[in-house]
Amino acid sequence: MTTQTKSNLSEYEYNIYNIQSRNFLESTGTDIEIEYHSHDYHFEGDKDKRDIYNVILKRGNREYAFKFGQSLADSGSGKKPSAYSILTCLVPHDPGTFDEFCWNYGYNDDSIKALNIYNKVVDEFKSLCTLYSDAELSMLGEIL
Repeated sequence: MTTQTKSNLSEYEYNIYNIQSRNFLESTGTDIEIEYHSHDYHFEGDKDKRDIYNVILKRGNREYAFKFGQSLADSGSGKKPSAYSILTCLVPHDPGTFDEFCWNYGYNDDSIKALNIYNKVVDEFKSLCTLYSDAELSMLGEIL
């Protein structure tokens, strides 16, 4: 999933999206920690290095920690990614079976690379399920 950067959003859209993200975090009692990790290749097939951040979503005594690859446009700017950029990259719905995942996202169902991506998406979804209820996951999915 790709995210939009401030440079290709109107100021109004940018502010609305940030408000939606803050509202989600506040209404679910979620704290977010974003710390710079490195400038390196993040995604399989990256041709350019990008800023990589350690992100932790904390809710009570539960947390989900992961690495986030900043957009190439914003890498090197010294600015941390916004909560909006991070939250909209999460998968708040069940990806289904491997075949369904491939069909929905255009992957070849005879690909080890696609299977590895699918397994990471499933792990992410399961981690989010430990933090949020179905209704909260639905609310997360509504952040534009």
